[in-house]
Amino acid sequence: MNRGEREGVDAFLEVYESSFDALYRYVLSRTGNHDDADDIVSDAYLRVFHRYRHVTDKEQLRRLLFVTARNLVIDQSRRVQPVALPVDCPSGEGQDATAEIVQDALAALEPDEQDLIALKYFSRLTFHEVSEILGINERTVQSRLRLGFEECDRRTDFRRVRGTLYDGLTFRLNLERFNHFWDSKC
Repeated sequence: MNRGEREGVDAFLEVYESSFDALYRYVLSRTGNHDDADDIVSDAYLRVFHRYRHVTDKEQLRRLLFVTARNLVIDQSRRVQPVALPVDCPSGEGQDATAEIVQDALAALEPDEQDLIALKYFSRLTFHEVSEILGINERTVQSRLRLGFEECDRRTDFRRVRGTLYDGLTFRLNLERFNHFWDSKC
């Protein structure tokens, strides 16, 4: 192995350690079950490692991982009926209704809008990182997220839950609360 490849492998290992949780949360939120998420995340890492082992730019490797995982999720969704959130995630007392309504709200969105929300809130990426992964402007990401949240409010029962959890807070904060709850249980 030459020096360039060794540096690329070192960069890949650093990206693996720093990005695994975010990538797994994103894929799990899009596939709906742990087995598919495990397969897709593993495949994404293998593909990026084999094709881009010479790349030393960590941000570029991170983008390549998320783009590869997103493409694999899209490929899988063409073969299987997609599920927005994991159905095997345990829920706490009083959280069942919230989890179901959040899942319904996400399911009401178009796949591209689901991707935006999954990348931003389940993977906890910045607007800039989401824009680079999807190849769109950062302001466009913010605008589409806002419109997606408005669509969730319009097409689902989320307003009722939002009012009981946090009087007057936005869908975004409830999604973050659900995400925190989800992380603690899964």
